Amino acid sequence: MEEPGVTAGGALAAFMAARDYRSIRTLKALMTPALAARYDHDSAPFNGKRNIRIAAFDFSERDLKPVKGTPGAYAATVRTLWEEQGEAVERRVETIGLAQQPNGVWRAVSLERSTSEYLRYNDAVNGVTTLRLVLRAWRKGDVAAAKPYFSAAFAKRYQGRDDALNALFGASGPAVSIAASGSPGAPAPSAAATGLPPAAFEIVELTPKGEAAAVAMIRLYRGTRDRPSPIDNSEHILRLVRIGPKWLLDAWD
Repeated sequence: MEEPGVTAGGALAAFMAARDYRSIRTLKALMTPALAARYDHDSAPFNGKRNIRIAAFDFSERDLKPVKGTPGAYAATVRTLWEEQGEAVERRVETIGLAQQPNGVWRAVSLERSTSEYLRYNDAVNGVTTLRLVLRAWRKGDVAAAKPYFSAAFAKRYQGRDDALNALFGASGPAVSIAASGSPGAPAPSAAATGLPPAAFEIVELTPKGEAAAVAMIRLYRGTRDRPSPIDNSEHILRLVRIGPKWLLDAWD
């Protein structure tokens, strides 16, 4: 396994994987002192804020480009997906500068946001609270947390089909391919440490169908914890129904 910093790609992969409030020491060790000082002044561009965290990141060899006129320097284009309580809230393209230090190791020297797309669903539509609760349970692979929001028809459809229900909510859900992206110089993740892969959901639209039903189009994302992976998604149609005062999940296609 390569030590982080031996190559520019390895330093970048390690830097991206460490952008979390639980791994600050590791993250700062992958920066130059000047960038670490910027982090100390304002950590939000690195780790997010108000529980907003990176759900997935992606780059490939072609995204690392030498800086003209500056030997031992690269500018890397990285795509990131950010989530809050499991819901995708922003898609960014960032530029990260990398430079080889006098001792030969590579370190991050800069971080700038190039573009940003806001994703969070903000419409106050009937059923959206139930939809979010169900999808947060999906993100955690927690069928039990979702069951109180199943309609009788949905529960009956999966009666005696625990494997199918667990596949819908669990780690065997829509997984992304690592090989498609490549991981230049990135160390392999520890299987024991990963558990469920990082995941996020996006509510694209939620359309009322009369006063007692609604149809949602959603996108589900899964990433990998320590390596770049394509920020792909699978699209699904969910149907909600109102039974008395409660909105419940009635179908998932």
